[in-house]
Amino acid sequence: MTEPRQLPSLPAAAALAMLQNGETLRGYHVVGRLDFTALAIEATYVRLSIRIQHCRLDELQGSMLTFEQPVELHDTHLTQAEFVAAYFLRGLVLDNC
Repeated sequence: MTEPRQLPSLPAAAALAMLQNGETLRGYHVVGRLDFTALAIEATYVRLSIRIQHCRLDELQGSMLTFEQPVELHDTHLTQAEFVAAYFLRGLVLDNC
């Protein structure tokens, strides 16, 4: 994993916009709370594939959501993450996190 100080900063809102567009979030220090609730349809269903690679996330929130597509995090540092009562219907991959 790349050292955090070498990663360019990206506000959480911009990171959410990238994920909503189907992009892989790669090589950023995501500053602030990355709240997957913003990606939800009908308040609880996330229908997007989520791919995050080589990042540092200050805070990740995914509680009370049902993820209908794969969620993958690879080589990513999570300072704080919460997935209370979350369902991953197509799987959750945490690889070297």
